[in-house]
Amino acid sequence: MYPLSRTLLCTLLLSMLLTGCEQSTPEIPLEIPDKSFLGALIAQGVDANGDGQISQDEAEAMQSLRIPPSGIQDLSGLEAFIHLDSFSITLNPLSSIDISVHHSLLYLECTSCNITELDLSKNSSLETLICGRNQLEQLDLSHNSSLSKLVCNNNLFTSLDLSANTALTTMISCGNQLSSLDISNHSLLTKIGFDNMPMLTEVCVWILPFPPPGVFLLRDYSPNVVYTTSCSK
Repeated sequence: MYPLSRTLLCTLLLSMLLTGCEQSTPEIPLEIPDKSFLGALIAQGVDANGDGQISQDEAEAMQSLRIPPSGIQDLSGLEAFIHLDSFSITLNPLSSIDISVHHSLLYLECTSCNITELDLSKNSSLETLICGRNQLEQLDLSHNSSLSKLVCNNNLFTSLDLSANTALTTMISCGNQLSSLDISNHSLLTKIGFDNMPMLTEVCVWILPFPPPGVFLLRDYSPNVVYTTSCSK
């Protein structure tokens, strides 16, 4: 019995030693230079172990983030949240947002963040985009054929190409500088907004008269709009 007890004791000691080594290996925290962003992530419950930092594992565990106004200027560290399908950030003084690694993103809201450019070429699964009240001069949606809701009001667009987005059911582009708009292939639309656009003169539609029953239309302060089924190209 003595040799067996000694063997068992050695096994237990080895197990405890290995366990202790595993527990003592510290997780390397993400580099998040903007302390306001770090604070917002902690407030969202991302810091699961309560150490005041965000690890790679904690970031990868998140599928949704909703960041309120927090004075954030830099989103460095967001690239670690590779499993996000929903990301919302509003009223933070950003100038750009990099979501190129977030291939699973379905919902993106970045309202009132001073954004001047938005690259969506890697987000082909995107279904909802809310990017109103920024400083965007253009918006390339050619890679976003799954988009069903677009709210891009109060930017600086002079043109808006929706030819790749025929799945849209909501499209709000109010307060931009468009002179024409083509929604002739968008018969799934049930809510359309192009109010407060006095420069808008031509809207190419799929049916006349417009709007048809079941379509809610916002067009106040866009007095020069003419609907047509023969768009100028």
